[in-house]
Amino acid sequence: MIETSTSDEDRSELGHRINYNQIEHPEDQLYLVIGGSGFIGKHLVDCLLKAQFRVRVLDIVQHDCDERLESFYVGDIRNYSDVLQACEGVTCIFHTASITQPWLQSWEYQSVNVQGTKNIIKAALHHNVTRLVYTSSTFVIFEGKNIQNGDESLKHASTPLDHYSRSKQQAELIVLKSNGGETRHGCQLLTCALRPHNVFGPRDTHFIAQMINRSKHGDMTHMIGEGHNVVDFTYVDNVVYAHILASQALKPRSNVCGGVYFITNGEPTLFWDFVGRILERCGCPRPTKAVSFTVAYLLAWLMEAIYAFVGWSGLWKPALSRKMVVTTCCHHWFDHSKATRDFGYLPIVTLEEGIKRTADWAT
Repeated sequence: MIETSTSDEDRSELGHRINYNQIEHPEDQLYLVIGGSGFIGKHLVDCLLKAQFRVRVLDIVQHDCDERLESFYVGDIRNYSDVLQACEGVTCIFHTASITQPWLQSWEYQSVNVQGTKNIIKAALHHNVTRLVYTSSTFVIFEGKNIQNGDESLKHASTPLDHYSRSKQQAELIVLKSNGGETRHGCQLLTCALRPHNVFGPRDTHFIAQMINRSKHGDMTHMIGEGHNVVDFTYVDNVVYAHILASQALKPRSNVCGGVYFITNGEPTLFWDFVGRILERCGCPRPTKAVSFTVAYLLAWLMEAIYAFVGWSGLWKPALSRKMVVTTCCHHWFDHSKATRDFGYLPIVTLEEGIKRTADWAT
């Protein structure tokens, strides 16, 4: 179990100081972070290293070389041989890798998010890996309709919002179905999937960074909808904390094995108020105008229709999608009490503190 301290001594970007001495990390355990150069993956690697875990990374790119790492494998999860090599000697895998860029073809999401996950499971069974924590997404259940205090009883979306959401849905099922699978030496592979919602924090190059950049250039003038929708945002340190707790709870006969878990800050807030608070801390103006949901949705539909005809050229990508419209206008917030019950997860960084740290990093 990981304990937290409210002491200000030795505070770091990894959140309220974690008492790392309370983390179980036997010397014979080797942790592999797949996607360790990415947003969540890099924060997870930093936390594991600070806790003095033995850590290996597999990623398609290497941005820096941390001397504390056991090893860094530059490889592609679409290539089974790359994954097989990286999994040798590993006891626990954190699978955080996925392709998230919008406007790609369906086969591109399938090749990375689905086939890549199949390769990871196959390599894990070959090398007798006993634990795997998968970073899933709330988009596996989101269909563009209001979700308020949603829990794990929600079914997978019958009509996912886009190719990415469908691929994450398929990958999650692959991970869960592999739970209890027998490895080459007769051990069991125990798995679970975490669904963090709207992750933000330092080093994010997507949602927050893009909004700040647009605001700085005067392009963030309108909010979509009336601004009354309530949404969860989850600070990245809390997501990392949940991953470590879940990995330590993956033991035979544990409720965590084969389970899915929503991970949030537990502080649902107005979507546009959250965006405005970060922008103001970065010295950027809040949106002062609004465009209705109906108008925005029609514009997005039109852009998608045009892209269906000209997207092959690669010369133009829509500025708006129907997925973007519904996620900025609908209620979507979740209950993380199952994670609290099964592996003791509680947020260690508040939403306000997370906003402050993110803005400090962005400026």
